[in-house]
Amino acid sequence: MFRAIKRKAQLKSWAFFLPSSLQHLLKLSRALRFFLILTSSFLVSCSHTSTPHWQAETLQTPFFTLYSEGPPELLSLEEGVVLPTPFPKAGRGDFKLTIVIEGDGYAWVTRSRPSSNPTPKADIARQIAYHLPNAVYLARPCQYVWSENCEPLYWTSGRFHSKVVESLDAGIDQLKKYYHAKHVRLIGYSGGGVLAGLIAARRQDVIEWVSVASPLDQEAWIHYHEVSPLDASLSLKDYQKQLENIPQIHYVGGEDLIVPWSVEVGWATAMRNNPHVIWHVIPGYRHSSNWSAVISPLLQKGR
Repeated sequence: MFRAIKRKAQLKSWAFFLPSSLQHLLKLSRALRFFLILTSSFLVSCSHTSTPHWQAETLQTPFFTLYSEGPPELLSLEEGVVLPTPFPKAGRGDFKLTIVIEGDGYAWVTRSRPSSNPTPKADIARQIAYHLPNAVYLARPCQYVWSENCEPLYWTSGRFHSKVVESLDAGIDQLKKYYHAKHVRLIGYSGGGVLAGLIAARRQDVIEWVSVASPLDQEAWIHYHEVSPLDASLSLKDYQKQLENIPQIHYVGGEDLIVPWSVEVGWATAMRNNPHVIWHVIPGYRHSSNWSAVISPLLQKGR
């Protein structure tokens, strides 16, 4: 895989000497990769499976209002309200709550124009939550609900901004308190997997960090797609020390052109001394595939 990255760099450096027709093809391939980023969510939105009737809830944090979904018994998070829990083990000392964090959503309309509403068009992350026991769904800031502080910065160059991380962290505190959970498992789809890692790095109650089609080596992903740096975002590489002892499971699509295995090599190398890191490369899976079909059985088996 390291050789593959090196060959790509060499190809770019020799592009100037190629015939104009081949240079044009190279430019088209770069445009195609960005087109796939823009349209991947639409590929699933037209064919997603039915979802259970979970209850929607909003979580108030200091900077953003967050959208969450849970089983029907989740009716209110207001202080002092006591309701029956949907999870049979909730409230026990060993209860572990799984929280699934949404991806980047509909962040861009074109390569140069950000969306005015980052709410996802597909329900890949929600489907993962629906098919796991003891799980709830947590959207990113400005998805589904609008806050006064919402602006494109927080779903473009600042998608992993410290305020985004802090807000999701506060939302997790609320969910954990409601369910009387002692520990949490954080699962993130696409960019949500990066945020799950950034949140795990600042908490002491995370028993497992799971990423699904996530660009964990952010710099390698930026280089691969030749897009602008996420200069208003935090980077996982700055939190390697905090994450090196946390159990991790990372899922990569064998045919994912948005987040291919080649951009994950850097993180795999950084975590090489962590004996509790598992990688699953799923043959035939793309960025917008039905990830819940493979993740749910594997996680429930403890893999």
